[in-house]
Amino acid sequence: MVDKAPRTRLVYGDVQDGLVFIDEGEAHDLVQLHRALGRGRTWGEFKAQAPPHWYEDAVGRLKEQMLDEEDRLKEFDLNVLRAAASHGTTLEEQDEASDTT
Repeated sequence: MVDKAPRTRLVYGDVQDGLVFIDEGEAHDLVQLHRALGRGRTWGEFKAQAPPHWYEDAVGRLKEQMLDEEDRLKEFDLNVLRAAASHGTTLEEQDEASDTT
């Protein structure tokens, strides 16, 4: 007896002057995602309308971006401190000097 792989139902659509074939379940998720992106005005509305795994992916990507931004800000802060130290001034003195210019 030969084991048969489960059948996948494919759907297709016209995308940018070409045909795209995709699993039917994934196509439904993409439709739901696009509707959530178009209609959701808040994160709560987006979460309520989007497929759960797409919402989790979006939140994960946002957290990564925030952590990257935090790292860049820390590096910026260190550069400001180094510049102040090399000029023999405090940050307050630098702020006062920039306010007068």
